[in-house]
Amino acid sequence: MVTALVPLALADVATALFANMRAFPDEICDQGLIWLGLCPPLEILPSAGSRVFPSEGYAILRRAHVAAMLRFPRFRFRPSHCDAMHLDLWVNGKALLRDGGTYSYNEGDFWLDYFGGDAGHNSIEFDQVPQMPRVGRFLFGDWLNSRIVEPLVDQGSAICFEAAYTNRRGQSHSRHLALHNERLVVTDHVTGFSKQALMRWRLAPGCWEIQGNRIQGADMTIDINVGELLAEISLHDGFESTHYMQKTALPVLHVSISSPGLITTTFRWNI
Repeated sequence: MVTALVPLALADVATALFANMRAFPDEICDQGLIWLGLCPPLEILPSAGSRVFPSEGYAILRRAHVAAMLRFPRFRFRPSHCDAMHLDLWVNGKALLRDGGTYSYNEGDFWLDYFGGDAGHNSIEFDQVPQMPRVGRFLFGDWLNSRIVEPLVDQGSAICFEAAYTNRRGQSHSRHLALHNERLVVTDHVTGFSKQALMRWRLAPGCWEIQGNRIQGADMTIDINVGELLAEISLHDGFESTHYMQKTALPVLHVSISSPGLITTTFRWNI
């Protein structure tokens, strides 16, 4: 019990020192402040809302018990992963769309490229070429740079945001998010590739079934709309690493198209 409360107490101390507010209403977390001879603040920190961090390349959309986080490339220091337009989705504290993690920096090139490359993220890969070329164990070349197409806006029924990038090969990817209370609609516009655009969705472990353009799981239903485009939809075995030097299996949804156009993915959850 005491061990479980340590992170909460540290968060409460940090909030009191830097914001002069309480992080949690529970007074048990005030013990850390008392030990330091500080008086616990009366005001409670308001709940986090949606926000864009333009210089860091992150957008967080929050609505009720749901949070979606988009990574758009704005690199000021050397990037560690090929994660342009990667998307995480959390519902009621459960990660339904997942990042691959790191696993290890010393287990060979295959795992280094898998977890740090396109396969380890929920994004789009063009023509089976990595988003950025690896030129060293901790260094990528040809850094991507994105632009914000639509700023964060609350339309009442949905919170929306859109960003896009174009690489040096002329391949473009824009991703638009519309977060509703009960669903997330992701619209991807991809152009400039010659053979294939492969979109990956790294799903929570469980039983998933493909029914035409619908993918059904225990906690979420996914609908894929590609209009007149031809698409190949398939499920594959993948891996995630939530702790260093440990990896576990998870399913990965592949949506592949051979012509430029729009892919609209609708996620509906029931948890």
